[in-house]
Amino acid sequence: MPYKNVQVYANARVYTADNQNPSATAFAVKDGRFIYVGDDAEARKFGSPINLNCRRVLPGFIDSHAHPVADAALNALNAIEIPASANVKETLDLIAKKSASPTRKGLRIIVAKGITNPRFKLTAKEFDTAVSDRPAIILTEDCHAGWMNTKALEISEITRATPDPVPGVSYFERDQDGNPTGFIVEATALYPLIKKLGICDAKAIKKGLPPLLSTYAKHGYTGCIDVGFLMLDEDDALHALSQMIDRGELRMHYFTSYVYFGPVVDSPQNALKKMLALRRKYNSEFLRPNILKLHIDGTLELASAWMFDDYCVTGKGKGAPLLTLSSMLPVARLAANEGFDIHVHAIGDKAISEGLSLMESLGKIKGTKTIAHCQIFPADGVERFEKQGDIFMQTTANWLNADDFTMRMLGPERYEMQVPIGSMVRANVPVTFSSDSIGGEMGLDPFFNIYHAVQRKYDCGKEMIPPNSEGISLKDAIDAYTINCAKQANAESEIGSISIGKYADFVILNKDPFLLPAVELKTVRAEKTFFCGNCIFDAKNTVD
Repeated sequence: MPYKNVQVYANARVYTADNQNPSATAFAVKDGRFIYVGDDAEARKFGSPINLNCRRVLPGFIDSHAHPVADAALNALNAIEIPASANVKETLDLIAKKSASPTRKGLRIIVAKGITNPRFKLTAKEFDTAVSDRPAIILTEDCHAGWMNTKALEISEITRATPDPVPGVSYFERDQDGNPTGFIVEATALYPLIKKLGICDAKAIKKGLPPLLSTYAKHGYTGCIDVGFLMLDEDDALHALSQMIDRGELRMHYFTSYVYFGPVVDSPQNALKKMLALRRKYNSEFLRPNILKLHIDGTLELASAWMFDDYCVTGKGKGAPLLTLSSMLPVARLAANEGFDIHVHAIGDKAISEGLSLMESLGKIKGTKTIAHCQIFPADGVERFEKQGDIFMQTTANWLNADDFTMRMLGPERYEMQVPIGSMVRANVPVTFSSDSIGGEMGLDPFFNIYHAVQRKYDCGKEMIPPNSEGISLKDAIDAYTINCAKQANAESEIGSISIGKYADFVILNKDPFLLPAVELKTVRAEKTFFCGNCIFDAKNTVD
């Protein structure tokens, strides 16, 4: 006798990401969860199956490190996109033209984004020639630095007397007389000012997030770890997300972070009080505010990634920490004792080493421990990850592209010490992948990232970032987007694999990646995406 209200799928190639039952040809879904995973014959006992015609099925993807709320804010504010090739004059001309357009005339603040040139020089007075009637800000592509015009500086109350949060690392650039020029560097200085400017509110999330979630669904995502709202107060952002759940608009398992900028901004005790209050108020089935985010260093582009040795470009130094072990450990211990996951940003080899020291000092905790990005590895990094055994290595695989700037900054020896995912997988260290996207679709395509992780060289045979031996298997790359991400979010009992009892999150692909040569992995696309058993994306705009 067929079961009632059961959806049965058969004649499929299912990779489950479940080591106890790694493959199947059929599965059944009831009330948003998998109730059967196995072969076609048994599946038919649950009802008449939908024939998937040998399509490949995977668990829904999870983005292990992203900023969708910040992305939504930029979308809602109609942020002006600055071409990567634009110089100062071209940038100012573009902003002047775009800010006067009908779609932006009524905006209280002008926001632009996209500068990638580390030599880009712009003062507030120069910026005023493009926008002077209201506050304006330009953010770098990675949102780790920005330029403000005079009105924005005035609203932010940044003056000659304002101290730099972390001198030499996160600071307000000054002229020869000590007056701020309008250029602001790194998170500790930048993000509190952005919040003070009131760039966006909950309405921006309501407007900007649904289109972004549609893009996520198009790429097969059913979960995301948001590691910093950046431009919005945590309470406001979580309230907006909670309202979206009530309206049925947040069709994603959503994990969020509280970003702690250090004792210069807040005390560990006060930060914990806020974190606990937010978790009590907003924790729900699909929304989990349970992560403490810490920025150890900055970026390679700003020479703020913290290195053991000097950069190879004269005058750049070796970077410096935004947070050290002594400034992170008190808040991390408090948060870990309350069951929060600990997630740190670390790009440089010294920053990764400091992150490992933090995690080692914490010992075993109730939550999870993640070091994000992990770009330039310390010599003993793999060994320390392996010895600890419970630290996630989180990274973005499309960063594996070779580039001359990184080679100039690091030199050949350190250049070859980047993102050793192959060594980590062989050491049984859990690896997770992400988009780390703020604006646009950069990095959102999981199979573009999977291609980089597996291939580790260009189609012509030239290596991306050497050595080629650091490539990983397709299975390991898919796990880095599914079950490993679920484990990082401390939610592996609910999501991350096609397993009985878990939420029915899965993606049907247009091609079977397991049957393709590695060079063609980047051509794989989601044909349909299902969240809790419901189709949230259909490339043909029809639901079987």
